[in-house]
Amino acid sequence: MKLPPSRAYAATKLVSLICLLVTSACSAESEAVVEDGESVDGLRNANGTETVVATTDTFLKTSAADSNTLGAGDKCRIPKGATLALKGAMTVGAHTVGALAAAHGCGGPFAGGSKVYVFRAHFAGWSAPAAPSDVPLVPGGAPVGPWSCTGTVGRTRPADGRYWLTTFGASSATSGTTCDDSEDNCIGACTQNAIDDGLCSSSRLRTPSVCERTVKWFVADKARFGCGARVAIKNPSNGRTVVAYVLDDGPSCSIERRVSAPVLDASPAVNSYLFGSPQHAAGEARVEVVLVARGTKLGPR
Repeated sequence: MKLPPSRAYAATKLVSLICLLVTSACSAESEAVVEDGESVDGLRNANGTETVVATTDTFLKTSAADSNTLGAGDKCRIPKGATLALKGAMTVGAHTVGALAAAHGCGGPFAGGSKVYVFRAHFAGWSAPAAPSDVPLVPGGAPVGPWSCTGTVGRTRPADGRYWLTTFGASSATSGTTCDDSEDNCIGACTQNAIDDGLCSSSRLRTPSVCERTVKWFVADKARFGCGARVAIKNPSNGRTVVAYVLDDGPSCSIERRVSAPVLDASPAVNSYLFGSPQHAAGEARVEVVLVARGTKLGPR
């Protein structure tokens, strides 16, 4: 993995996430009148529980189906102003799914710990980054938990999906088999997965840089996401999003300990698209990362 130059860590305050505030009293998703509004970031505790507030009368649901189509046993009414606590909340299209931290009085499938769906725009205060509208999210990856990196690489995912970005690997702007990263061998730990997925040629399995240049849009962090997984990476300062392939392991804990936060190693192409230049973990390149379906097309969205 590439070792970034030592620079002073500068903590930057992220812009508050923009959410939609529903002003209609109607709770059906298809009928709600929506206006633009702003809410403060929600909070997640060390166990990944996120707390949000209903901005209109709405429902907890057993699926992402419209509440008008669900039977009485598959939805639980939530009044405007009610607080909702979800564990492991994840955005799926217009909905957020998670496990109820406590029961909400409807019984049946809405006991504490039950998996429920809510219409995201009916609640304010989400801290999890919203998904790109055209990218399907998927569950999976390492457990969500507070940052720690005491071994070789980090093995927990931050609840808010936020990482510092750094650059590693071969650049697609160059050619040949020379590795233009002096502190990496340019042979991804997940190269065989890329071959199995049809992204690289098996004849170049151990040839430095060839697979990385072919894939172009790649990241490391297989311990958090798994070899061959695909992630959507968003620069919240400019709204740009790119989908990348998990091709390698790392970064090392020595890098993450410099900023006391999770770090995502990404290819030169990913860095250039999101920030216009290579980035370093001790800089100010903050990104939001979510797992997406393995068939999602790589590159800018």
